[in-house]
Amino acid sequence: MKEKASLRKELLQSLFPTGIPRLWCPLVTHYTEGGVIDFSRMAAQFHYVFPDAEGFLMPSSTGDGWKLDNEKTIQIVDFAVSMSQETGCHLLLAVLKPDAESTKNSIDAMLRFFREKTGIDDTAECLNAINVRGFAVCPPSECNDQEIIYKELSTVADLGIPIALYQIPFITRSEIAPSTFHALVEKYQNIFLLKDSSGNDLIARSFGHRKNVFLVRGAEGDYVKWLKDNGGPYDGFLLSTANSFAGELNVIIDYIERGAFPAADTLSHAISCVNKEINTLTNSLHSGNLFAATVKTVDHFYAFGPRAAGREGPLLHGGTRLPAEIITAAGQILKRYDLMPARGYLG
Repeated sequence: MKEKASLRKELLQSLFPTGIPRLWCPLVTHYTEGGVIDFSRMAAQFHYVFPDAEGFLMPSSTGDGWKLDNEKTIQIVDFAVSMSQETGCHLLLAVLKPDAESTKNSIDAMLRFFREKTGIDDTAECLNAINVRGFAVCPPSECNDQEIIYKELSTVADLGIPIALYQIPFITRSEIAPSTFHALVEKYQNIFLLKDSSGNDLIARSFGHRKNVFLVRGAEGDYVKWLKDNGGPYDGFLLSTANSFAGELNVIIDYIERGAFPAADTLSHAISCVNKEINTLTNSLHSGNLFAATVKTVDHFYAFGPRAAGREGPLLHGGTRLPAEIITAAGQILKRYDLMPARGYLG
């Protein structure tokens, strides 16, 4: 009988025959007046980000995944599949629910939708046909009882579909302990990826024997030290900043792979500082999805270039717009770090 790590390796090879992308983007969700999702705007951004990021997580926490109702979630998923079929990118579908039961119900709804869309009943064949590589799931919200976390995630993994674990404790108020993660990985070979946005990196630091699980870091900043090419614990990144800086992050990864660490450090420092300083601006909003607010602030300039400072700010979930003072200050930050685009991808 094959070891589970070997079975997981076979799964990864079947899902990613040319290798799993090292950079993933959790695409932000754009809106028009009235809270209608602006898919044409999202498509333009998607094509800007791809192929610097070849993998996409949708609808992620950055993309308001925790706030979207079931109807809008399916709309986002349908859009993601259409983009994937157009570009050939890889998809992880985020199922952001507070417990295992609602997570399984959401996955079941997505699978029914995909079977109807493709006419393919076999789950693996259906997902492969639309480039969906797996489902990203979180531990139960407001829970740090590791026995309960293990049990809840086990019931999802028991579905037998490819699973990525999604660690985002500043939203879920719960965190998978390294021992719980190791136990899950030992039992379930269909768990193939961990996305950790905690910033404490406890699982990655404890994961000496990798067992063919792909580890991506979701916390921002100091990118150079985290990749295994430079002695770090991670295989890749899944970063909100990839919504605007996918090209630069891809360059950083290339520099690290080639051992050009000073050049990687310089670019990493600039992106880290921009993200931190604009986070400080959007934190003044005191409510809503502040991560999405930061992403949309930067993307506003990457969409429209320097003239973005004279345009009204983008809409956030809930209908408010980013205020002009934040947009103006963000433009100054981008210029100071030489990261203001000469023109935007929307012209």
